[in-house]
Amino acid sequence: MSRFRNGEAARLQGCAGEVTSLRTLEHSSRSRGVVMSEKISALLVSDEPEFFAPLKSLLQSQSLETREVPSCGEALLVLWGKQPPHLVFTGIQLPDGTWAEVISVAGKAGAANNVIVVSRLVDVKLYVEAIERGAYDFITPPFEAWELRHIVRRATENVLERRAEARRSRQDSATTPDKESRRPPQGLIVALDPAAS
Repeated sequence: MSRFRNGEAARLQGCAGEVTSLRTLEHSSRSRGVVMSEKISALLVSDEPEFFAPLKSLLQSQSLETREVPSCGEALLVLWGKQPPHLVFTGIQLPDGTWAEVISVAGKAGAANNVIVVSRLVDVKLYVEAIERGAYDFITPPFEAWELRHIVRRATENVLERRAEARRSRQDSATTPDKESRRPPQGLIVALDPAAS
């Protein structure tokens, strides 16, 4: 892979051994109020299984559940399903669209996720466009285990934090009465209005 978000590659090369698997993510995220209680999953969107095979193998070695689909349409079904994945790795060109459609569909999913665009070649223009459109990261082969582990860890922590915030927000809105239920009865307002007497 050629890059890290915010240029962290040089700083992280010395700490490759400290990141083990995503099983340790629960402990590190707990201090931020995020507790991982579900299996981390990744969706691989590509019609080139041989290109994604090394990536899939590395993700599975990190204890991620992986699922592969060859098109945007099938990605939509998975992302809008009952258990949307935490991470989405998408190829550049798909039979029925591009990485941009995958980002758009992922942004409308029922739960937070992060999309990582996977390209065969380093393309600065494409990289900038992908990040501007909402991709969490942009990676190219060769896929180094320690580097991918770091990207997956950061992307997963981000997703778990956003999902926890969404749950807290739903809980808060369920316990906070809406404006209509806080409004005093209409007759009381008329009785207190000096112009009404």
